Amino acid sequence: MLEDKKGFTIPNFNKPVTFINLGEIEEYFDYLLESGVVVTEKDYYVINLDAIGIEKLLGSGDINKKVKIYVRKASKKAIEKIKAKGGEVILVE
Repeated sequence: MLEDKKGFTIPNFNKPVTFINLGEIEEYFDYLLESGVVVTEKDYYVINLDAIGIEKLLGSGDINKKVKIYVRKASKKAIEKIKAKGGEVILVE
């Protein structure tokens, strides 16, 4: 006879995180602009990565445009590279 299992369940910490590199944003920038993911606001290009389901911004590659990016998480390297170009990263919850 089997008994009911009781006790604690382990939370799933292995949830995959969606991410994008700065180099990928630069590579697909024209497509993102045409599709409406990137919008212009004064002298910035605004990209809301959170709205399209991307959770983290990584610093691999380079971006040559002044951007304002909304994202849940960003690496220090990505933030530094964007600030060096006059842009900003806004972390949302």
